[in-house]
Amino acid sequence: MIGAAEERDEWFCAERAAQELCRSGGFVRALKVMEPFAAVGWNPALWAKADILLRAGRTDEALDLVRPDEEGRCSQYVCRDFAELLVRAGRVDEAIELLVPHLPGWWIRSVLVEITEGQGRDERVLELIAPHAEAARRALGKDRRDFSDEGALVLQAQMLERMGRADEAIRVLGADIAAERYGTQNTLTAYAELLARHGRLDDLRELATGQHAHTVLGIFAGALRDRGRAGEAETVMREAIAADDWVGYRAWLSSVLLQDGRLDDAITVAEPGFSWYDCSNLLAPLVYPLFDRPEELLYLLDHPLTVPHHGHEEFQRWWRAFALARLGRAEEAIAVVETPPGPVDRPPHRQSRPPQYRRPPCSRCR
Repeated sequence: MIGAAEERDEWFCAERAAQELCRSGGFVRALKVMEPFAAVGWNPALWAKADILLRAGRTDEALDLVRPDEEGRCSQYVCRDFAELLVRAGRVDEAIELLVPHLPGWWIRSVLVEITEGQGRDERVLELIAPHAEAARRALGKDRRDFSDEGALVLQAQMLERMGRADEAIRVLGADIAAERYGTQNTLTAYAELLARHGRLDDLRELATGQHAHTVLGIFAGALRDRGRAGEAETVMREAIAADDWVGYRAWLSSVLLQDGRLDDAITVAEPGFSWYDCSNLLAPLVYPLFDRPEELLYLLDHPLTVPHHGHEEFQRWWRAFALARLGRAEEAIAVVETPPGPVDRPPHRQSRPPQYRRPPCSRCR
């Protein structure tokens, strides 16, 4: 690949070759591969070359190559990229000051918090975030629909937690939740996860059993599992399903049962929703973890409880072909792909449960 990159004028080959050369310390050859593209002033190549120079310890050359001009400093995207490079070069204060003019943009505030983690500048970052959080509180206090700056509330709590002031973060963000100074579930989810990380299970339980249950109950159950209370977490979710058969509860429980190796139980929990119009929330979370376990994936797809879905039958064909190919049954996989699907009627809202289905023995047991 490296030899081909040096001989051919192909960007993707050159990009990959340069990455591999840098991993082995071959910075001179990496620059040689990248130079034809950088020489014409193509922006992706200039940034790739700057990355190579920085890795090679040639910091000033790297920064000078892509340093933004006045026009570039007006672009949030250019400043984001250059600030990340500055942090990698150890020039954290320069990176912060570069981003300051753009902090009215909510996503740049997130960039600032992200790139300064572990850089010893938390006080400065919190100082910059706090005014935006206060502005968001005032706006949300007047009109809950004005949540354009709501993310600043979560970033402020994130910074307080990062600085070892978790109790203060919980108090401040909790007051916003109690006063309903938020407009999206993101803030509620962030508060619930903050409670979970710091073991405030009583507060989290109270939050999860009220009007916010759909958003928070999975976080509460996950916190129980993290503390070795998996049985209690399963009971909590099964009781929620019995009281309110919401798709999110079934998706959460079926996924964790699969993590615990209980495939049959996971199918039983999820199958009432397999035939719903939007089946992806229940079937896909079971399928994707099984891509590395093709026998079990086929078992899931062949299970009597896994019925065809209105508008989704093509996914089963793709998944089945993938599983067969992973098992070395290439001809069968090709036949599945090449066979056009037949008409599938939309099944009723819920399927009747067929007799107990026994799993066939795996290849090691046959």
